[in-house]
Amino acid sequence: MKTNVFFKTLILTSVMILSGIMSYASNKDNLFSNSKIVGGMLISKTIYAQNGNTLKNYMKYEYIYDSQDRVVEYDCFKWDSFSESWLNDICVKYTYKNNTTTANYYKWDSESLKYILIPDLTITISDDLK
Repeated sequence: MKTNVFFKTLILTSVMILSGIMSYASNKDNLFSNSKIVGGMLISKTIYAQNGNTLKNYMKYEYIYDSQDRVVEYDCFKWDSFSESWLNDICVKYTYKNNTTTANYYKWDSESLKYILIPDLTITISDDLK
């Protein structure tokens, strides 16, 4: 039951973020991904944009799990071609309490150099809503 709610939350959040990524990709670019899976758990996923015959870094996701194999955090990074490094972009932190799962959405603030909570994007789902 909790697993179903968790996966629904994860899928909803992933769809929202991937939709945003896809909308920023130009029509001529194709997106490809490479996933790192350890022990059946998705640890990271890198998205590449095709530009002609080459692939270039575009986005990267890293996942952190708790002792019950539930995602408790995932970070999204965007590629900066000027500095040739990954820059913080989005962080989603999950909390599990009683029969609810809450996803808190944070956006990186480059001025304060920390993630800032975006309360309007916080989602709480109850197991009772399956």
